[in-house]
Amino acid sequence: MTPPHCRNFIDCVKSRARTNCPIEEGHTSTANTVIAHIALRTRSFLEWDGKAERFTNSETANRFLSYKYRAPFKLG
Repeated sequence: MTPPHCRNFIDCVKSRARTNCPIEEGHTSTANTVIAHIALRTRSFLEWDGKAERFTNSETANRFLSYKYRAPFKLG
């Protein structure tokens, strides 16, 4: 179902309409996948603080929450 979601997102960026999936729901479902992937990469049991969106028991895991962008791209 990814192509229809991508198409809907691009259409909504252009039209400023609401997406089919609320942004908070998309963020939460994506975050769960990212957390699981980081746990696998670090081979550790991780404790997640949902409000701070950080791991409370692993600075190593927290390093995987962001990355350096290739020039000339940067995050706002």
